[in-house]
Amino acid sequence: MLDGYAAGSGTDPVPEPGMFVTAIAGTLNFLYVMAEQAVTDPGQAGFAGQRVCGLLRHDLAELATFLDHVAGW
Repeated sequence: MLDGYAAGSGTDPVPEPGMFVTAIAGTLNFLYVMAEQAVTDPGQAGFAGQRVCGLLRHDLAELATFLDHVAGW
């Protein structure tokens, strides 16, 4: 998220706890919707299942890096 902001604005954002909360809320909402579709909608099960796996694989690693970065807060 921070890399995307920096690329779009040309400046590095100053991380703050509110950014973390917003990112977690958005990610959990997306994860919930994709997981629900993977279980309840046969037409979307493959697509939604891939999104869930990709999200967890990518974002959990990114979350660990972020937590290391903000450990001093």
